[in-house]
Amino acid sequence: MSDLAASAAVLAILLVSSAFGVFIQRFLSDAHRSRETKELSLTVTNMLVTLTALILGLLTNSVVQSFNQAGSEIRLYSVELIALGQTLQEIGPEAEPARGLLRIYVASAIASTWPDEPKPANATILTDATDGDRRHPRLESVALGAVLDRVGREVRRLPAGDAVRTELVAAANRHFDALMQDRWKLVERTGGTIPSPFMKVLIFWLAIVFLSLGLISPRNTLALTTIVLGGVAIAAVIFAIMEMSGPFTGIITVSSEPMRDALVHLGG
Repeated sequence: MSDLAASAAVLAILLVSSAFGVFIQRFLSDAHRSRETKELSLTVTNMLVTLTALILGLLTNSVVQSFNQAGSEIRLYSVELIALGQTLQEIGPEAEPARGLLRIYVASAIASTWPDEPKPANATILTDATDGDRRHPRLESVALGAVLDRVGREVRRLPAGDAVRTELVAAANRHFDALMQDRWKLVERTGGTIPSPFMKVLIFWLAIVFLSLGLISPRNTLALTTIVLGGVAIAAVIFAIMEMSGPFTGIITVSSEPMRDALVHLGG
């Protein structure tokens, strides 16, 4: 289920809960309509609202930090790609096979990770045999990783020579090692970070809150409209949280510009 569909489902749950509260409100006896009962209901509702607001705030802060960190890491990754490409260019024609594979990797990574954006020239979406039907391709996959591994093998095969060339080859190996470390950091961020059971508990709390609102709400258009707008606002927040928890999937993603800049420096 997409994040948009999940958010729409959350909105439906909240509105149905509220509508159920409004529906059963007419069947309540006078004892259930007493001031003491309403005060108790409001106290419990306020407690749940406070807890839910706290959790939503913490979740929002967490996913925003994670999203920004992913953006910083993709920029560092692009810098390492550029540094490796420039070092290979300085080595000379012997390093051109590795540099060519690096261009293929970067172009294919852009096409696979940001499929809704224009693909680089001569780029192909490399998918795994088990991932051919993925709607949201990962930044990394076995197929993309295999291309990068081939780059590493080509770099390690570069022959040493004089002092300058030996230093360039050593620098190329250092850049590749740093590139692989940055790659695994990005791989860890390709999926969502919010546990599903946690979100289900949060939605259950919200459903109770909206049920309580329906029970004590006046039966007029303004009150019902206010409840609907509150449900829409909460569903929008949950949508943003779910989207930003996976920085390389969905509608809200980190920018592809650093990777495109790296491809330009590689001559792609």
